[in-house]
Amino acid sequence: KSTAYEGGMRLPAFLSGGFLPSDVRGTTQEGNVHFADWYATLCRLAGVDFADARAEAVGLPAVDSLDLWPLLSGANVTSARQEMLLSGTSGHCAQRAMITNGYKIIVDPELDDEFELYNIRLDPGESRNLFHIEVAIAQQMLDRMRLLIQTQVQDTNEGRGFSCVEPMRKLYGNFVGPWIV
Repeated sequence: KSTAYEGGMRLPAFLSGGFLPSDVRGTTQEGNVHFADWYATLCRLAGVDFADARAEAVGLPAVDSLDLWPLLSGANVTSARQEMLLSGTSGHCAQRAMITNGYKIIVDPELDDEFELYNIRLDPGESRNLFHIEVAIAQQMLDRMRLLIQTQVQDTNEGRGFSCVEPMRKLYGNFVGPWIV
């Protein structure tokens, strides 16, 4: 699960229980779901706001989580998450990828910025690279991906032997939670 290819990204999930509307039980929903979206979705179901005003007040970005209950409950057939910026590893370098509108673009800096573009709806096995065929789509996705990468929070301690996991282990007894160093 450490690459940006579909085998490392596409995972099954299921819901069960009395809170799930009876008309969607036993059905399949398809749509983009990022693990961060479970936060907003579960907050909604618990009746709490997922926004973090304290973090935003000190200049941190807003929580990047979308409420997917409308998709999961069958009230909507499309996901609120229309694009996802992804990363994986290839050797020791990080791959970058983005999914939008059924396409995925992958950039591998280890291979001299080799680009790959796949229609993951029609080719979920990613066997046909469309980068040189769907040039306009590829360029639009590259431009958008570069813009989104600029908005990512960067680990300012990278390369100094600091692990972001350590403060969480100490604060939350080996559970993941919010932290500021």
